[in-house]
Amino acid sequence: EKRANKHAPMEMSSKRPVSRKRMVVDVASTKFRDPRFGGAAGDFSSDHFRKDYGFLSDLRTEELDAIKRDLSRAKRLLANSPAHLRDERGIEVEKLERTMKRTESTIERSKREAFERDVVLTMKRDERQKRSEGKKEWHWKKSDEKQLKLKARFESMSGKEVKKRIAKKQKKVAQKDKKSRPFFGADPKRHNGHTGPSGGAKRRYHEEGGGTSSTPRKRQRVEG
Repeated sequence: EKRANKHAPMEMSSKRPVSRKRMVVDVASTKFRDPRFGGAAGDFSSDHFRKDYGFLSDLRTEELDAIKRDLSRAKRLLANSPAHLRDERGIEVEKLERTMKRTESTIERSKREAFERDVVLTMKRDERQKRSEGKKEWHWKKSDEKQLKLKARFESMSGKEVKKRIAKKQKKVAQKDKKSRPFFGADPKRHNGHTGPSGGAKRRYHEEGGGTSSTPRKRQRVEG
């Protein structure tokens, strides 16, 4: 409501309910700040990050060797363990195998990323050299970068590794094409070209009165 003068207290309308919670004193809200992403920490540099944390690759290799030793020891214990400890030690062996595969995958991914990074840097260095010699400026696309990495990866492989990789890719494509078929995983006898209803469908069709049957149906008595 409008006050008579500015010093008069504010009058609230009785037609609208008033909340019991009111802001009496303005309190400044606490804002949390992460110093890692502040301006004082500087800009992120992937090159500096790799140099500072390059020791992680050596630690992963040492960790993989330790996991392999533990796995070998666990397998020996499993082979010589009594019956009541076989399940427990079998679970331990499976856990170590999963850890070993995960660590190997991490190491392989790091090596692949380092190789692809070196390929891109070499290409950029050659491109700068060509521009200094008078070549026109050329901006490559993501598809060009992908093709370059793929080509360099296959060139670094041996003939046996290339054949293995191609066979694996072909198997994956064939499996994907097989799953995209309309009757994948169904019984082939049910989809052998017959478009008509099956025997069960025919029998249900006649039982429901949709067709003629050799045995006459009994009339039902309707009470009036």
